[in-house]
Amino acid sequence: MIEPVVLTEENWSAVEALFDPESGAADEERSRIATAIGLLEQFVGRMTGTSGDLGGTFEGFGLPGQLDCIDESTNTTNYLKMMRNRGLLKFHEITDTHTRGYFLYGWPHTAAGLRETASGAIHIVDSWFYDNGEPAVILPLQRWKEGWMPALLPH
Repeated sequence: MIEPVVLTEENWSAVEALFDPESGAADEERSRIATAIGLLEQFVGRMTGTSGDLGGTFEGFGLPGQLDCIDESTNTTNYLKMMRNRGLLKFHEITDTHTRGYFLYGWPHTAAGLRETASGAIHIVDSWFYDNGEPAVILPLQRWKEGWMPALLPH
């Protein structure tokens, strides 16, 4: 289900404060992006009924407001585009989403992507692993493709 939302200037002030002062390096910017994704999820979750979204898919399967990785990657990509449009991304460009698994090597899983402009390195921005409002996981594409999972994933 697609539900348009409008963020307030107060919402954006809170997000922009995470980037003030400007990041001095790409890794610092990625850390701020991870936190900003969680904050945006909190704002949007209250408006759309997804604030109770549990990390992963199976823990909350069938519960109202539960998001799968396709929902999460779509939302995260849109949040990244909004941050870019507000001038908050200085060291990164947004890529297409990335998918791993394909049933041969585990469940298929999709996440948003960023390319570091100086090095060309691609990083995954994955908000699916943790509950709504938690910072996203950002890690190199190859590590994620190899099946990386957080050590304390609840399911």
